[in-house]
Amino acid sequence: MSNLKAYAVGDSDVYAAHTAEQAVSLANDMHGIEDDPAFSIDDVIVLSDADLDKEYPEFDEDELATGRMTTIRHWLNEMRDPGWLCGSDW
Repeated sequence: MSNLKAYAVGDSDVYAAHTAEQAVSLANDMHGIEDDPAFSIDDVIVLSDADLDKEYPEFDEDELATGRMTTIRHWLNEMRDPGWLCGSDW
């Protein structure tokens, strides 16, 4: 298990990162323009335990519903390195 935390950045993406600053950097690498970053530290919220434990429908690699439920905490525990974790547009 790593010491990564889940950070919501902007309106629809969650990143696994060690710090809020790292989450912003990851988001800007994915969405920003080098000279005009899309996000700042003000756009970051660390997810609460309630957020991490909320259940969502699980989908397989073909994006088909499996009939099971999963959580952001489950996905976070599977992460070994910082990066994009999930979208929040369910």
